Amino acid sequence: MDFLSQTYIALRGPTGAPQSPSDTIARLSDRLSPATLLADRRAAVLSLKGLARDCKADVGERALGGLLEVVQNDAEVDADIGKAVLETLNILCEVNEDLPPPSKELSYKHTDLVLKDEKTTHKLFALLADNSFYLRLSILQFLITLLQNRRQVVQAYFLKAPVGPTTVLSALEEKREMIRTEALTMIQLLLSQSPDIQKILAFEGAFEKLFNIITQEGGIEGGVMVHDALACTDTLLRYNTSNQSYFRETSLPPVLPSLLLFPPQLPPQEPAPQGFALQFWDPLQKRANAGMVVGIMGILVGSKGGSPQETFAFCRCFIELGLASNAPTALKTQALQLLPVNLTIPLPSMTITPYMPVPESNGEEWDRMERASALDVLVELILHGEYNGIYSAKRTRDGMELRAAALGVFQVGRKLRWTEQCQGCNCASYGPCRR
Repeated sequence: MDFLSQTYIALRGPTGAPQSPSDTIARLSDRLSPATLLADRRAAVLSLKGLARDCKADVGERALGGLLEVVQNDAEVDADIGKAVLETLNILCEVNEDLPPPSKELSYKHTDLVLKDEKTTHKLFALLADNSFYLRLSILQFLITLLQNRRQVVQAYFLKAPVGPTTVLSALEEKREMIRTEALTMIQLLLSQSPDIQKILAFEGAFEKLFNIITQEGGIEGGVMVHDALACTDTLLRYNTSNQSYFRETSLPPVLPSLLLFPPQLPPQEPAPQGFALQFWDPLQKRANAGMVVGIMGILVGSKGGSPQETFAFCRCFIELGLASNAPTALKTQALQLLPVNLTIPLPSMTITPYMPVPESNGEEWDRMERASALDVLVELILHGEYNGIYSAKRTRDGMELRAAALGVFQVGRKLRWTEQCQGCNCASYGPCRR
Protein backbone atom coordinates (compact mmCIF):
# COMPACT_ATOMS: atom_id res chain seq x y z
CA MET A 1 0.00 0.00 0.00
CA ASP A 2 2.90 2.37 0.74
CA PHE A 3 4.26 1.80 -2.74
CA LEU A 4 0.88 2.50 -4.37
CA SER A 5 0.45 5.63 -2.29
CA GLN A 6 3.93 6.94 -3.06
CA THR A 7 3.53 6.15 -6.75
CA TYR A 8 0.20 7.99 -6.86
CA ILE A 9 1.73 11.04 -5.22
CA ALA A 10 4.57 10.98 -7.74
CA LEU A 11 2.21 10.70 -10.69
CA ARG A 12 -0.26 13.44 -9.75
CA GLY A 13 0.54 17.08 -10.26
CA PRO A 14 0.67 19.81 -7.60
CA THR A 15 -3.08 20.28 -7.81
CA GLY A 16 -3.83 16.60 -8.31
CA ALA A 17 -4.19 16.93 -12.09
CA PRO A 18 -2.66 14.14 -14.25
CA GLN A 19 0.79 14.93 -15.58
CA SER A 20 2.41 14.26 -18.93
CA PRO A 21 4.95 11.40 -19.07
CA SER A 22 7.81 13.90 -19.29
CA ASP A 23 6.63 15.77 -16.19
CA THR A 24 6.16 12.50 -14.32
CA ILE A 25 9.64 11.26 -15.25
CA ALA A 26 11.13 14.59 -14.15
CA ARG A 27 9.43 14.35 -10.75
CA LEU A 28 10.47 10.72 -10.31
CA SER A 29 14.05 11.56 -11.27
CA ASP A 30 14.18 14.18 -8.55
CA ARG A 31 13.14 11.53 -6.03
CA LEU A 32 16.27 9.49 -6.82
CA SER A 33 18.39 12.00 -4.92
CA PRO A 34 20.28 10.54 -1.91
CA ALA A 35 18.64 13.26 0.18
CA THR A 36 15.27 11.47 -0.07
CA LEU A 37 14.15 8.48 1.98
CA LEU A 38 15.12 5.01 0.78
CA ALA A 39 11.43 4.07 0.50
CA ASP A 40 10.83 7.09 -1.75
CA ARG A 41 13.77 6.19 -3.95
CA ARG A 42 12.55 2.61 -4.20
CA ALA A 43 9.07 3.78 -5.24
CA ALA A 44 10.59 6.16 -7.81
CA VAL A 45 12.75 3.43 -9.32
CA LEU A 46 9.80 1.06 -9.60
CA SER A 47 7.73 3.76 -11.29
CA LEU A 48 10.55 4.57 -13.73
CA LYS A 49 10.89 0.89 -14.52
CA GLY A 50 7.22 0.86 -15.53
CA LEU A 51 7.77 3.86 -17.82
CA ALA A 52 11.15 2.85 -19.24
CA ARG A 53 9.91 0.66 -22.07
CA ASP A 54 7.40 3.15 -23.48
CA CYS A 55 9.35 6.31 -22.65
CA LYS A 56 12.87 5.06 -23.14
CA ALA A 57 14.36 8.32 -24.40
CA ASP A 58 12.87 10.48 -21.64
CA VAL A 59 13.81 8.08 -18.84
CA GLY A 60 17.33 7.78 -20.22
CA GLU A 61 17.76 11.52 -20.59
CA ARG A 62 16.35 12.58 -17.23
CA ALA A 63 16.89 9.63 -14.88
CA LEU A 64 19.94 7.65 -16.03
CA GLY A 65 22.40 9.56 -13.82
CA GLY A 66 20.17 9.13 -10.77
CA LEU A 67 19.69 5.44 -11.47
CA LEU A 68 23.45 4.93 -11.58
CA GLU A 69 23.74 6.71 -8.21
CA VAL A 70 21.19 4.26 -6.79
CA VAL A 71 23.37 1.38 -8.01
CA GLN A 72 26.35 2.86 -6.19
CA ASN A 73 24.61 3.83 -2.96
CA ASP A 74 21.58 1.61 -2.41
CA ALA A 75 21.87 -1.70 -4.26
CA GLU A 76 24.08 -3.37 -1.68
CA VAL A 77 21.92 -2.32 1.30
CA ASP A 78 18.50 -3.02 -0.24
CA ALA A 79 18.14 -5.98 -2.62
CA ASP A 80 14.68 -4.87 -3.78
CA ILE A 81 15.82 -1.46 -5.00
CA GLY A 82 18.94 -3.09 -6.44
CA LYS A 83 16.86 -5.53 -8.48
CA ALA A 84 14.51 -2.78 -9.66
CA VAL A 85 17.26 -0.33 -10.70
CA LEU A 86 19.22 -3.01 -12.58
CA GLU A 87 16.11 -4.16 -14.42
CA THR A 88 15.38 -0.54 -15.34
CA LEU A 89 18.91 -0.01 -16.65
CA ASN A 90 18.68 -3.24 -18.59
CA ILE A 91 15.51 -2.04 -20.30
CA LEU A 92 17.24 1.20 -21.24
CA CYS A 93 20.30 -0.54 -22.68
CA GLU A 94 18.96 -3.72 -24.26
CA VAL A 95 18.87 -3.74 -28.07
CA ASN A 96 15.70 -5.05 -29.69
CA GLU A 97 16.56 -6.27 -33.17
CA ASP A 98 12.93 -5.99 -34.25
CA LEU A 99 12.82 -2.23 -33.69
CA PRO A 100 14.02 0.42 -36.18
CA PRO A 101 17.65 1.70 -36.13
CA PRO A 102 16.92 4.87 -34.08
CA SER A 103 15.75 2.70 -31.18
CA LYS A 104 18.92 0.60 -31.37
CA GLU A 105 21.10 3.71 -31.40
CA LEU A 106 19.31 4.93 -28.29
CA SER A 107 20.17 1.68 -26.49
CA TYR A 108 23.82 2.02 -27.51
CA LYS A 109 23.80 5.64 -26.32
CA HIS A 110 22.52 4.57 -22.89
CA THR A 111 25.13 1.80 -22.77
CA ASP A 112 27.89 4.30 -23.50
CA LEU A 113 26.66 6.54 -20.69
CA VAL A 114 26.64 3.60 -18.25
CA LEU A 115 30.17 2.68 -19.34
CA LYS A 116 31.48 6.28 -19.35
CA ASP A 117 33.86 5.21 -16.59
CA GLU A 118 34.66 1.95 -14.79
CA LYS A 119 32.77 2.85 -11.60
CA THR A 120 29.46 1.19 -12.46
CA THR A 121 31.03 -1.92 -13.96
CA HIS A 122 33.29 -2.45 -10.94
CA LYS A 123 30.27 -2.06 -8.68
CA LEU A 124 28.36 -4.71 -10.64
CA PHE A 125 31.19 -7.23 -10.29
CA ALA A 126 31.43 -6.47 -6.58
CA LEU A 127 27.66 -6.87 -6.10
CA LEU A 128 27.85 -10.37 -7.57
CA ALA A 129 29.08 -11.48 -4.15
CA ASP A 130 25.59 -10.79 -2.76
CA ASN A 131 23.55 -13.90 -2.02
CA SER A 132 20.20 -12.38 -2.98
CA PHE A 133 18.78 -14.46 -5.83
CA TYR A 134 17.00 -11.67 -7.70
CA LEU A 135 19.80 -9.14 -7.25
CA ARG A 136 22.41 -11.60 -8.51
CA LEU A 137 20.23 -12.61 -11.45
CA SER A 138 19.59 -8.98 -12.41
CA ILE A 139 23.31 -8.17 -12.28
CA LEU A 140 24.17 -11.07 -14.59
CA GLN A 141 21.44 -10.14 -17.05
CA PHE A 142 22.57 -6.51 -17.12
CA LEU A 143 26.21 -7.53 -17.60
CA ILE A 144 25.14 -9.73 -20.52
CA THR A 145 23.42 -6.74 -22.13
CA LEU A 146 26.47 -4.51 -21.62
CA LEU A 147 28.79 -7.18 -23.03
CA GLN A 148 26.58 -7.71 -26.07
CA ASN A 149 26.59 -3.97 -26.76
CA ARG A 150 30.16 -2.96 -25.83
CA ARG A 151 32.14 -6.12 -25.08
CA GLN A 152 35.64 -4.67 -25.32
CA VAL A 153 34.88 -1.80 -22.94
CA VAL A 154 33.47 -4.14 -20.28
CA GLN A 155 36.44 -6.49 -20.73
CA ALA A 156 38.88 -3.63 -20.20
CA TYR A 157 37.09 -2.62 -17.00
CA PHE A 158 36.99 -6.23 -15.81
CA LEU A 159 40.77 -6.52 -16.03
CA LYS A 160 41.05 -3.61 -13.55
CA ALA A 161 38.22 -4.72 -11.24
CA PRO A 162 39.42 -5.51 -7.69
CA VAL A 163 37.13 -8.53 -7.20
CA GLY A 164 36.05 -9.40 -10.75
CA PRO A 165 37.39 -12.96 -11.21
CA THR A 166 36.40 -14.13 -7.72
CA THR A 167 32.78 -13.03 -7.86
CA VAL A 168 32.27 -14.09 -11.49
CA LEU A 169 33.48 -17.63 -10.86
CA SER A 170 31.56 -17.88 -7.59
CA ALA A 171 28.38 -17.62 -9.65
CA LEU A 172 29.31 -20.95 -11.29
CA GLU A 173 29.04 -22.62 -7.87
CA GLU A 174 25.54 -21.26 -7.32
CA LYS A 175 23.07 -24.07 -6.59
CA ARG A 176 20.19 -22.22 -8.25
CA GLU A 177 20.02 -23.18 -11.90
CA MET A 178 18.94 -19.81 -13.29
CA ILE A 179 21.99 -18.12 -11.78
CA ARG A 180 24.38 -20.72 -13.21
CA THR A 181 22.74 -20.47 -16.63
CA GLU A 182 23.07 -16.68 -16.79
CA ALA A 183 26.61 -16.86 -15.38
CA LEU A 184 27.69 -19.23 -18.16
CA THR A 185 26.23 -16.92 -20.81
CA MET A 186 27.95 -13.91 -19.29
CA ILE A 187 31.30 -15.72 -18.99
CA GLN A 188 31.16 -16.83 -22.63
CA LEU A 189 30.84 -13.19 -23.68
CA LEU A 190 33.49 -12.05 -21.20
CA LEU A 191 36.02 -14.60 -22.49
CA SER A 192 35.47 -13.86 -26.17
CA GLN A 193 38.67 -12.78 -27.94
CA SER A 194 40.42 -11.83 -24.69
CA PRO A 195 43.47 -14.04 -23.96
CA ASP A 196 44.20 -12.06 -20.79
CA ILE A 197 40.78 -12.73 -19.26
CA GLN A 198 40.98 -16.35 -20.40
CA LYS A 199 44.26 -16.78 -18.52
CA ILE A 200 43.00 -15.04 -15.39
CA LEU A 201 39.85 -17.14 -15.12
CA ALA A 202 41.71 -20.35 -15.93
CA PHE A 203 44.22 -19.80 -13.13
CA GLU A 204 41.39 -18.83 -10.77
CA GLY A 205 39.85 -22.30 -11.18
CA ALA A 206 37.45 -21.90 -14.11
CA PHE A 207 38.24 -25.33 -15.60
CA GLU A 208 37.44 -27.16 -12.37
CA LYS A 209 34.20 -25.25 -11.81
CA LEU A 210 33.06 -25.79 -15.41
CA PHE A 211 33.73 -29.53 -15.26
CA ASN A 212 31.86 -29.73 -11.96
CA ILE A 213 28.82 -28.35 -13.76
CA ILE A 214 29.32 -30.76 -16.68
CA THR A 215 29.48 -33.83 -14.46
CA GLN A 216 26.73 -32.71 -12.08
CA GLU A 217 24.38 -32.07 -15.01
CA GLY A 218 24.86 -35.55 -16.48
CA GLY A 219 27.75 -35.21 -18.92
CA ILE A 220 26.81 -35.30 -22.59
CA GLU A 221 23.37 -36.57 -21.57
CA GLY A 222 22.75 -33.20 -19.93
CA GLY A 223 21.03 -30.17 -21.35
CA VAL A 224 21.91 -26.72 -22.60
CA MET A 225 23.83 -25.90 -19.42
CA VAL A 226 26.34 -28.67 -20.21
CA HIS A 227 26.74 -27.29 -23.74
CA ASP A 228 27.36 -23.78 -22.38
CA ALA A 229 29.96 -25.07 -19.90
CA LEU A 230 31.71 -26.97 -22.70
CA ALA A 231 31.58 -23.86 -24.89
CA CYS A 232 33.32 -21.87 -22.13
CA THR A 233 35.97 -24.60 -21.86
CA ASP A 234 36.46 -24.50 -25.63
CA THR A 235 36.93 -20.72 -25.55
CA LEU A 236 39.42 -20.97 -22.68
CA LEU A 237 41.56 -23.45 -24.63
CA ARG A 238 41.27 -22.50 -28.29
CA TYR A 239 44.16 -20.30 -29.50
CA ASN A 240 45.48 -20.04 -25.92
CA THR A 241 48.65 -22.12 -25.53
CA SER A 242 49.15 -21.00 -21.93
CA ASN A 243 45.73 -22.36 -20.92
CA GLN A 244 46.32 -25.54 -22.89
CA SER A 245 49.51 -26.20 -20.91
CA TYR A 246 47.77 -25.38 -17.63
CA PHE A 247 44.81 -27.63 -18.49
CA ARG A 248 47.14 -30.55 -19.14
CA GLU A 249 48.60 -30.12 -15.66
CA THR A 250 45.18 -30.73 -14.11
CA SER A 251 43.44 -34.08 -13.78
CA LEU A 252 40.79 -33.08 -16.32
CA PRO A 253 42.06 -34.26 -19.77
CA PRO A 254 41.12 -37.93 -19.11
CA VAL A 255 37.62 -36.79 -18.20
CA LEU A 256 36.99 -35.76 -21.83
CA PRO A 257 36.96 -39.26 -23.43
CA SER A 258 35.19 -40.55 -20.32
CA LEU A 259 32.30 -38.18 -21.10
CA LEU A 260 31.93 -40.11 -24.38
CA LEU A 261 32.08 -43.40 -22.36
CA PHE A 262 35.51 -44.22 -23.80
CA PRO A 263 37.96 -45.44 -21.10
CA PRO A 264 41.05 -43.17 -21.31
CA GLN A 265 43.35 -45.88 -19.95
CA LEU A 266 42.08 -48.66 -22.25
CA PRO A 267 45.00 -50.99 -23.16
CA PRO A 268 45.74 -51.03 -26.93
CA GLN A 269 44.96 -54.73 -27.30
CA GLU A 270 41.53 -54.52 -25.64
CA PRO A 271 38.44 -53.66 -27.71
CA ALA A 272 36.42 -50.54 -27.00
CA PRO A 273 33.46 -51.26 -24.70
CA GLN A 274 30.10 -51.79 -26.33
CA GLY A 275 28.62 -49.08 -24.11
CA PHE A 276 30.81 -46.61 -25.99
CA ALA A 277 30.29 -48.04 -29.47
CA LEU A 278 26.49 -48.37 -29.26
CA GLN A 279 24.67 -45.47 -27.65
CA PHE A 280 21.29 -43.82 -27.95
CA TRP A 281 21.83 -40.63 -29.95
CA ASP A 282 18.26 -39.47 -30.44
CA PRO A 283 18.42 -36.32 -28.26
CA LEU A 284 19.80 -33.55 -30.44
CA GLN A 285 21.29 -31.91 -27.35
CA LYS A 286 23.40 -35.01 -26.67
CA ARG A 287 24.79 -34.82 -30.20
CA ALA A 288 25.65 -31.15 -29.73
CA ASN A 289 27.30 -31.83 -26.38
CA ALA A 290 29.32 -34.72 -27.78
CA GLY A 291 30.44 -32.54 -30.67
CA MET A 292 31.75 -29.97 -28.18
CA VAL A 293 33.69 -32.67 -26.29
CA VAL A 294 35.23 -34.01 -29.50
CA GLY A 295 36.15 -30.46 -30.53
CA ILE A 296 37.92 -29.80 -27.22
CA MET A 297 39.85 -33.05 -27.56
CA GLY A 298 40.79 -31.96 -31.07
CA ILE A 299 42.24 -28.71 -29.71
CA LEU A 300 44.54 -30.67 -27.42
CA VAL A 301 45.51 -33.21 -30.07
CA GLY A 302 46.36 -30.47 -32.55
CA SER A 303 48.48 -28.44 -30.14
CA LYS A 304 51.98 -28.93 -28.81
CA GLY A 305 52.83 -30.24 -25.37
CA GLY A 306 50.55 -33.26 -25.11
CA SER A 307 51.94 -36.48 -23.67
CA PRO A 308 52.14 -39.56 -25.95
CA GLN A 309 49.62 -41.31 -23.69
CA GLU A 310 47.10 -38.47 -23.97
CA THR A 311 47.52 -38.20 -27.75
CA PHE A 312 47.17 -41.96 -28.22
CA ALA A 313 44.04 -42.17 -26.06
CA PHE A 314 42.35 -39.24 -27.83
CA CYS A 315 43.30 -40.45 -31.33
CA ARG A 316 42.13 -43.97 -30.60
CA CYS A 317 38.85 -42.55 -29.33
CA PHE A 318 38.49 -40.62 -32.61
CA ILE A 319 39.23 -43.73 -34.70
CA GLU A 320 36.81 -45.92 -32.74
CA LEU A 321 34.14 -43.23 -32.87
CA GLY A 322 34.57 -42.64 -36.60
CA LEU A 323 34.94 -46.25 -37.77
CA ALA A 324 33.39 -48.56 -35.19
CA SER A 325 30.39 -46.91 -33.54
CA ASN A 326 26.79 -45.95 -34.19
CA ALA A 327 27.50 -42.27 -33.56
CA PRO A 328 25.73 -39.73 -35.79
CA THR A 329 27.39 -39.36 -39.18
CA ALA A 330 28.35 -35.74 -38.56
CA LEU A 331 30.07 -36.68 -35.30
CA LYS A 332 32.03 -39.43 -37.05
CA THR A 333 33.13 -36.93 -39.69
CA GLN A 334 34.26 -34.49 -37.01
CA ALA A 335 36.28 -37.20 -35.22
CA LEU A 336 38.10 -38.32 -38.38
CA GLN A 337 38.83 -34.74 -39.43
CA LEU A 338 40.52 -34.05 -36.09
CA LEU A 339 43.07 -36.84 -36.43
CA PRO A 340 46.48 -35.14 -36.56
CA VAL A 341 48.75 -35.08 -39.59
CA ASN A 342 51.47 -36.78 -37.56
CA LEU A 343 49.24 -39.68 -36.54
CA THR A 344 51.46 -42.29 -34.89
CA ILE A 345 48.92 -45.09 -34.51
CA PRO A 346 49.67 -47.84 -37.10
CA LEU A 347 46.21 -48.44 -38.56
CA PRO A 348 47.14 -51.79 -40.21
CA SER A 349 47.96 -53.34 -36.85
CA MET A 350 45.16 -51.65 -34.92
CA THR A 351 42.09 -53.88 -34.76
CA ILE A 352 38.60 -52.56 -34.17
CA THR A 353 35.12 -54.08 -33.92
CA PRO A 354 32.72 -52.59 -36.48
CA TYR A 355 28.95 -52.75 -36.00
CA MET A 356 26.24 -52.99 -38.62
CA PRO A 357 22.58 -52.03 -38.19
CA VAL A 358 20.13 -54.88 -38.60
CA PRO A 359 18.00 -54.15 -41.69
CA GLU A 360 14.52 -52.79 -40.98
CA SER A 361 15.26 -52.42 -37.24
CA ASN A 362 15.34 -48.62 -37.46
CA GLY A 363 18.75 -48.59 -35.80
CA GLU A 364 17.51 -50.35 -32.65
CA GLU A 365 19.37 -53.63 -33.31
CA TRP A 366 23.00 -54.04 -34.26
CA ASP A 367 25.22 -56.89 -35.39
CA ARG A 368 28.76 -57.08 -34.10
CA MET A 369 31.12 -57.83 -36.96
CA GLU A 370 34.42 -59.66 -36.76
CA ARG A 371 37.38 -57.63 -35.57
CA ALA A 372 39.23 -56.09 -38.48
CA SER A 373 42.16 -53.86 -39.24
CA ALA A 374 41.35 -50.17 -38.83
CA LEU A 375 42.92 -49.58 -42.24
CA ASP A 376 40.60 -52.14 -43.89
CA VAL A 377 37.55 -50.53 -42.29
CA LEU A 378 38.77 -47.10 -43.40
CA VAL A 379 39.17 -48.26 -47.01
CA GLU A 380 35.72 -49.88 -47.00
CA LEU A 381 34.24 -46.62 -45.74
CA ILE A 382 35.93 -44.69 -48.55
CA LEU A 383 34.82 -47.14 -51.26
CA HIS A 384 31.34 -48.14 -50.11
CA GLY A 385 30.19 -45.56 -47.59
CA GLU A 386 28.94 -45.82 -44.03
CA TYR A 387 28.03 -49.33 -42.83
CA ASN A 388 29.50 -50.80 -46.02
CA GLY A 389 26.95 -49.03 -48.20
CA ILE A 390 23.84 -50.47 -46.56
CA TYR A 391 22.17 -47.08 -47.01
CA SER A 392 23.73 -46.31 -50.39
CA ALA A 393 20.31 -46.05 -52.02
CA LYS A 394 19.74 -42.71 -50.29
CA ARG A 395 22.84 -40.60 -50.70
CA THR A 396 23.16 -37.76 -48.23
CA ARG A 397 25.49 -34.84 -47.80
CA ASP A 398 26.55 -36.10 -44.35
CA GLY A 399 27.41 -39.47 -45.84
CA MET A 400 29.55 -37.96 -48.57
CA GLU A 401 31.34 -35.72 -46.07
CA LEU A 402 32.13 -38.77 -43.94
CA ARG A 403 33.68 -40.56 -46.90
CA ALA A 404 35.68 -37.44 -47.74
CA ALA A 405 36.94 -37.27 -44.14
CA ALA A 406 37.99 -40.92 -44.34
CA LEU A 407 39.81 -40.22 -47.59
CA GLY A 408 41.57 -37.34 -45.86
CA VAL A 409 42.84 -39.72 -43.15
CA PHE A 410 44.05 -42.13 -45.83
CA GLN A 411 45.89 -39.38 -47.71
CA VAL A 412 47.52 -38.10 -44.53
CA GLY A 413 48.85 -41.52 -43.69
CA ARG A 414 49.73 -42.87 -47.09
CA LYS A 415 53.43 -41.90 -46.83
CA LEU A 416 54.77 -45.22 -45.54
CA ARG A 417 52.69 -45.03 -42.35
CA TRP A 418 50.44 -47.96 -43.17
CA THR A 419 53.28 -50.55 -43.07
CA GLU A 420 54.20 -52.37 -39.91
CA GLN A 421 56.75 -51.08 -37.45
CA CYS A 422 60.34 -51.93 -38.32
CA GLN A 423 61.11 -55.39 -36.97
CA GLY A 424 64.81 -55.27 -37.78
CA CYS A 425 66.03 -52.81 -35.18
CA ASN A 426 62.79 -51.65 -33.54
CA CYS A 427 63.50 -48.03 -34.56
CA ALA A 428 59.80 -47.04 -34.58
CA SER A 429 59.85 -46.53 -38.35
CA TYR A 430 56.71 -47.33 -40.29
CA GLY A 431 58.36 -48.20 -43.57
CA PRO A 432 61.99 -48.60 -44.57
CA CYS A 433 64.37 -48.71 -41.61
CA ARG A 434 65.59 -45.22 -40.68
CA ARG A 435 68.94 -46.64 -39.75
